Amino acid sequence: MNIQQTIQAYKAAKAEADSIQELPNSQYDPALHYAAIDRTSALAYRMINHPDWSVELQNQHYPQGAGAVAYSISC
Repeated sequence: MNIQQTIQAYKAAKAEADSIQELPNSQYDPALHYAAIDRTSALAYRMINHPDWSVELQNQHYPQGAGAVAYSISC
């Protein structure tokens, strides 16, 4: 898979996870949501470890702000 395909797959997986998260409580399925988050994380790992990954691509496609991370991190 080339870098552009990986980026597109990551964006699609992230959009799916985000759409599941936005469902009302009566339709929300935690198992489905966590599975989508797992797929997104695996694709993010593949994307940032791809040999063609660059700083420019990171600035365009990878979350930069604290609100963009799925889980909060405490130091």
